[in-house]
Amino acid sequence: MTNPFIGRRIALLREEMAMTQADLAEKLGFRHRQSLQAIEAGERNVSVDELMKLIEISGRSIEFFTDPFLWVGEGAFSFRAESPSTSVVRDFEKTAGSWIMIWRWLCEINELRPTSRPDLGIHTRSTFEDVGEIAGRIVSWFGLGEVPAMKLGPRLESELLIPVLYVDIPDGISGATFHNGAMNAILINRKDAAGRRNFDLAHEFFHALTWENLPPARMDNDQPEDKTSKRREQLANVFASALLMPDSSVRKSWRNALPESNDTISIATFVHEGAEHFQVSTSAFAWRLVTLGLIEEQKCKESLSIIDSDLKSDARTPSEPPLFSMFFLEQLARAIGNGIISARKAASLLMLDVDELEVAFESHDIAVPFDL
Repeated sequence: MTNPFIGRRIALLREEMAMTQADLAEKLGFRHRQSLQAIEAGERNVSVDELMKLIEISGRSIEFFTDPFLWVGEGAFSFRAESPSTSVVRDFEKTAGSWIMIWRWLCEINELRPTSRPDLGIHTRSTFEDVGEIAGRIVSWFGLGEVPAMKLGPRLESELLIPVLYVDIPDGISGATFHNGAMNAILINRKDAAGRRNFDLAHEFFHALTWENLPPARMDNDQPEDKTSKRREQLANVFASALLMPDSSVRKSWRNALPESNDTISIATFVHEGAEHFQVSTSAFAWRLVTLGLIEEQKCKESLSIIDSDLKSDARTPSEPPLFSMFFLEQLARAIGNGIISARKAASLLMLDVDELEVAFESHDIAVPFDL
């Protein structure tokens, strides 16, 4: 049977059963372990008889091996969350896993190949200054411009093949990063305020890039208990802050807006406008000013108090982006248009009906690849 994912499922199953390649090869009647190794690597197809033996040995259904859209726990998630219940996380993981399997299938069908990730060289002993400098280099490498929040998501998708999916997520979870070898994906709660969405995206991007050296916890938050996790999250937040609010751009804005005045009211106004400009929260922007030495911590707190009582910030106002992402749905439209998958099947996999799938395409200005 020709299926690019069967080998990976067999390897996953073998690991779950605590068997070596030699153990499973013997049970399958192979004379050499290399036969199983070739199957797991996708270099050799599985015969029907061999598949039947695998089903008999494992007790798994045929869908476990052959359904590319079935989520069977491949890879790992790190959820950016406060305190959701275990059942809520488990149910959402199953849903999110299905979306990831669709993406993996689309990459195979449309012949999209993940590029190598830049090696940041970040570890727990990295300084905040080092991480901030690295974030600045990424802004330059990806051509993110003066307001990186506007281009970050599309650049991650087009340059690194990391889909950024804006989806409806249960309360208590603001986002997640998925990692499985060379494949990553980022999920963002589209109901969150724009400023928080952008910061969460940059934060999750850090985890995607540093997963091998600094693997995040399954439940990721800003107040972890152990020192190593706390340090990792501090580095992730420094990275996100420096990425979204580049040093030179912030200082330029400061010079243009506040050449002389440094009173609290002026600072509060600057923070309010600056947060909207960089598309981050007022709190994130105010503390970035402190980090850069432009204002003192006390003035930061005073300005935030004034903003909370007297000003409003659009960066904190929820404005839901369209479902998923343009890049993700373009790949799906391509598969539907080529007759590889039906619109009804695609909608079902995304947990939508066909009408909702049509709306999703239209919301991203993508030509609907089917007729109702």
